[in-house]
Amino acid sequence: MNSQPNRTEHATEPTDRATETERRGVIGSISATADQGRRSTDGEHQRRAAVILGGMYQFVALLNPQGDILEVNRAALEGAGHRIEEIRGKPFWTARWWQVSEKIREELKAAIRRAAAGEFVRYEVQIYGEKAGLIPITIDFSLQPIGSESREVEYLLAEGRNITERKLAEEEVARQSQELRALNERLRNEAELERQELRAIEERLAESNCVYRELQNREAKVRRLVDANIVGVLIWDLDGRILEANDAFLRMVGYQREDLLSGRLRWKDLTPPEWLERDERLWVPQLKITGSLQPFEKEFFRKDHSRVPVLIGGALFEAGGSEGVAFVLDLTERKQAEEGLRRTEKELRDLVENMPAMAGVLLPDGSHPYLTNQWQEYTGLSVAKTDLEGWRRVVHPEDTDLYAQKFRAAAAARKPFDNELRLRRAADGKYRWFLVRISPLCDERGNIVKWHGVMTDIQDRKRAEEATRRSEKELRDVLEQVPGMVFAVVEDGRYGRYSYVSTQWYDYTGLSEAETINGGWQNAIHSEDIEQHMKKYNIAVAEGHPFESEVRLRRAADGQYRWFLIRVTPLRDEAGNVVKWYGFISDIEDRKRAEQERERLRKLEAELAHMNRVSIMGELTASIAHEVNQPLTVVVSNANACARMLSTASPDLDEVRLAVGDIADYGRRASEVLARIRGQLKKSTSAKSSLNIGDVIVEVLPLLRGELEKRRTKLDTDLQSDLPLVSGDRIELQQVLINLLMNGIESMTSIMDRPRVLTVQSRVVESGEVEVAVRDCGVGISVNQMKSLFDPFFTTKPGGMGMGLAISRSIIEAHGGKLWASSNANCGATFQFTLPAA
Repeated sequence: MNSQPNRTEHATEPTDRATETERRGVIGSISATADQGRRSTDGEHQRRAAVILGGMYQFVALLNPQGDILEVNRAALEGAGHRIEEIRGKPFWTARWWQVSEKIREELKAAIRRAAAGEFVRYEVQIYGEKAGLIPITIDFSLQPIGSESREVEYLLAEGRNITERKLAEEEVARQSQELRALNERLRNEAELERQELRAIEERLAESNCVYRELQNREAKVRRLVDANIVGVLIWDLDGRILEANDAFLRMVGYQREDLLSGRLRWKDLTPPEWLERDERLWVPQLKITGSLQPFEKEFFRKDHSRVPVLIGGALFEAGGSEGVAFVLDLTERKQAEEGLRRTEKELRDLVENMPAMAGVLLPDGSHPYLTNQWQEYTGLSVAKTDLEGWRRVVHPEDTDLYAQKFRAAAAARKPFDNELRLRRAADGKYRWFLVRISPLCDERGNIVKWHGVMTDIQDRKRAEEATRRSEKELRDVLEQVPGMVFAVVEDGRYGRYSYVSTQWYDYTGLSEAETINGGWQNAIHSEDIEQHMKKYNIAVAEGHPFESEVRLRRAADGQYRWFLIRVTPLRDEAGNVVKWYGFISDIEDRKRAEQERERLRKLEAELAHMNRVSIMGELTASIAHEVNQPLTVVVSNANACARMLSTASPDLDEVRLAVGDIADYGRRASEVLARIRGQLKKSTSAKSSLNIGDVIVEVLPLLRGELEKRRTKLDTDLQSDLPLVSGDRIELQQVLINLLMNGIESMTSIMDRPRVLTVQSRVVESGEVEVAVRDCGVGISVNQMKSLFDPFFTTKPGGMGMGLAISRSIIEAHGGKLWASSNANCGATFQFTLPAA
C-alpha cells in the first residue's frame, strides 16, 4: 500500500531497537496525556503530565513551542541538581544540562526551532547529567512535536537516553581492536627485528652482552603488556599447549594460575570440537603459511564446561616456528546483547504476525519489503502482486481515489494519516471495512525512507455504528410517539441543563425550549405541588436515587390542570458517578379519578359490612343472651352461696374462696362474650395483623352455641393444630365465618329425615395456603343459584338482604384469598376459602 508524512532525524539512527521501542512508548504516553489535557482542565493536564514524566527513568522534558520548560522528570532534575521550581517557564538552553559549551546551546536552539515547525529532530549530544550537574554524560536526544486538534504544534517532547556507557563501550572495543592490531603488527615487527638482531648477534659475538641486555628490555616490555590484563594474552604452541597466559585470559576461561603451571591447560582441550575442527582445517594451515591470523570469532570451554565467545588473533614468533602469541577479547556481553536483539526482533515479528490486523512496510519506489501473512491470506495477493499499483485490485473502487489523495497529501507533509476503506476478501469476494494507519520513517535530511502501515478490521464497528444510528433514530421516533413526556438532564441533574425534551412537553405546556431550560418549567406545575416536588427532587439528587412525584400540570390549550406522575432515574458511569438523569411524565388524571371512586366504593362497602354484622348480631340475639345469661346465673348462684356461708358463725373460708374464684372465671367469660359482640358491632377501619385462623374459629363458635341448640344442629370441628399464621383483620374474618356458619345452620332448618350436622375444617393445602371449609347437609344449591350466589342482593332466604356472601367474598379477596361454594355429592353444600400464609 502507498502513503507518507515528515519526520527528520539529525545524526545517525541508533541500531538499538529496544531503545526505539521505549522512545515510542514515551512519546505515546505523553501524546495521550496531551490529548487528554486538551479535553480536561489545565490543572488536570499538568497533574497527569507530572505523573508520567516524574515516574520515568529517562531524561524527559515537556516544552512549549518557544522552548520554555513546562515539566521535567525527576531523574533528569536530580542528574543536573535542579528543582523544577527553579527552571519552569525558563528557556530550556539556560538549564545546567546545556552549559557544556556555547556550541551545544546554539545547536539546541536550532533544534527547538525545527521541532516547533513540526519536524522530529534527533541527535547525540553531551550534557551535564550526573552528580547534580558535575559530570557530563552523552545522551541520545530527540525533540518530538506534539500537535493539537487543529494540527498546530502545541508542545515539544524532549527525550534523552543516557548512552555514555554504550559510547564508552564502543570506543573501548574500537580502541582495543586497534591496539590488538597495532600490538600484533608491532610484535611481528619486533619479532622480525629480533630475528635480524639475532643474526647480527651471531655476526657480532663481541657485542653479545649488549644484545642480551636489549633482549631483556624487550622481554620486559612484552611482560608489562601481558600483565596489564587489557585483553587476554597467551603463549602457545602448535601441539596444543598453553605455555603462558595472563590473568585476563585465565579469568575468561575460569582457571587459576596453578592449573596453568601444572601443564594441564591446553588450548585444544579448551576448544569445542566443532571449533577445533575448523582451527585445524583453516587457521593452523594459514598460520603456518602467513605467520599470523587476523582476529576471528570462536568459543572456549570454561572450567565449569560452559562456553565463552571470544575474538582472537595471533602470530608465530618466527616463520616456520611452532610457538606464538594470541590476543583474546571476551565477547560475552556483546553476544548477550546481540542475542537480546535477536529475541526482541523475533518477538516483535511474532507479535506483528499474530496481532488481529494486517501490517506491512512500503518503500518510496512502491515495493513492499515486508507484508504480514494476514494480508496475503485475506487479499490473496503475494508481495510481488501487491507492489506498485497492485493493491488497487482489492480496494473498493469507491475508496481508491480518496485513499490515494490522502496518501499524496501525507507524503507531501511527511506526516502520518488514517483512512477507512473497504478491502475485498479473496475467500468469498466480499468487501469488509478496514481502518488504515500509515506513518513515514525519515532520514536525518527529512527524506522518507519507508512507510509502516497497519490495517485493522472495523467491519463490526461500522455495523455497530450504523445500528446505533438506526437505534437512536428509532428511539427518538418512539420517544416522540409515546403517550407521555420524556426529558434528559445532563451531569449533576440540576434543572436548566436539559439535553433532551420531547415535543409532547412543549405541545402540552405551551412553553418554548428556552423557557423550559431557563426554569420556566416550574410555571407549569400547580403552586400547591411545587414545594413537595422540589423537596423530593433535591433529596434524590443529593443521594443519587430515583424518585417519583405526582403533580398537576397546566394544559396550555384550556388552562386546566391535570394530574401527572413524574418518574426520574439516574444514569451512572463505571465509577458510579451520576452523569445524567432520565425522566418520564405520564398523565394519571384518569387513574386519580378512579382512585377517588374506589375510595368512595370502599367506604360504602365498609358501611355495608358493618350493617351486615349488625344484622347478624340481631339474628343471634337469643344465642348471645344465652351465652351471657349462663355465666351470669353461675355468678349470682355463687354470690348467694358466699353470702350464706359468711353469715354462719364459723364460715368455711376454703369453700368461700372456691366460690369467689368461680365468680371471677364466669365474670371474665361473660366479659369476653360481650367484647366479641362489641367488636362485631363497632364501626372501625380495617387493621391487619398476624393471627391463627384456628383461634378465630374457636372465638366465633360460642356466639353460635345457642343458635345450634335452638335448631338442634350438631357441630363437628376438624382443625389442624399446626397451621401457619395468616395476615388478616380479626373482626372481618370473624364476620365471614359467622356468615358461612349461619348460612349452613339455616340451610338445614327444613331437614327432618337425617341428622343436622355442620362441619368446620381447617388445613394447609399443597400451595402452602390455609384453607377453611364449612360443610352442611342441608337442601344444597341449584345450578341456577350457584351462578348468582355471590352477587349483591341475591338471597335464597325469605327476608334476607342478599349481601352476606358478596361482602364475605370481597373481604377474603381483600386478604389475597379466594372464596367459593360447591355442592356435596350426597346432600348439602360446602363453602371454602383460602388465605395466603403470612
